[in-house]
Amino acid sequence: MLAYFDTNVFSNLLKREQGMTAQHEMDLRSSISAGRIVIPLSYLTLEETIAAPDDIRVAQSLLIQKLSSPNRFIRPVSDILAATIRSFARYGVDRARVWMRGETLRLIHSNLHDVLVGTEPQDVVDRAVAVKSAQAEKQSFREVLRAIRREILPAVRGLLGAAQSPTFEWFFDEKAVAVAESFADRVGLLDECRSRGIDSLLEISAIRMAVGASLSFVYAAGFERRREKRSDSRDVLHATLAAAAADVFVTHDNPLREELLSRVPLQHFRMMRLPDLLEEVAGTLHQGK
Repeated sequence: MLAYFDTNVFSNLLKREQGMTAQHEMDLRSSISAGRIVIPLSYLTLEETIAAPDDIRVAQSLLIQKLSSPNRFIRPVSDILAATIRSFARYGVDRARVWMRGETLRLIHSNLHDVLVGTEPQDVVDRAVAVKSAQAEKQSFREVLRAIRREILPAVRGLLGAAQSPTFEWFFDEKAVAVAESFADRVGLLDECRSRGIDSLLEISAIRMAVGASLSFVYAAGFERRREKRSDSRDVLHATLAAAAADVFVTHDNPLREELLSRVPLQHFRMMRLPDLLEEVAGTLHQGK
């Protein structure tokens, strides 16, 4: 099972927070060794770890390296979405790859340990570059969320009246196509995607989660009085990476898991806490005996 871990899961394991115990870590390591759980590497998780204080950075980096699969390194969200849209525009289906591979993957692993925990001056510079790159993508998605809020919320309020709030289901059905078109337009392939059918583009997991999560955060701010947070764009990126590459998204952010993402209509996309994942894997193993 491919399980994408939010950064908070690694942090909680390390610090023994959110109910995490040594037994949870032992059970996880056992499931990984047996091939029952595979955790892909994410540049976003690594960047958030790099930005932590030095003592946490080193310990959490080593934990991530020990638990994650070195052959499963996910491409950045912007690359995945752009490649998916190009593939759809050209072929009408998603043929985009989500994994780093070849020379790119080799170079990443040749430098990864030093970037994460090295103490040489160049290591410090490389860490700063990695953080800046990931922050740029977060800022890009932050601007996407603001554009959606700026363009869509007034139109919905004008349609329904200022005092009336739509359901999220209605909001998604009404505005998902427009948001998907905005993603296609950013790649310069809006007309080609329209000719293929935007509804079909929205059936691709990475696109549907990027659109759905974005709309969910905008809906929460506009109709549920939820304050915008700087971490909102980060959460959209994590969810999109998980939808693109994994079977399950493991996160200990309860509002994100139970409220903001659970209402995004994406089949076969599951979310859970680490104890629930370990319990499911143990139950499957028991049934197989």
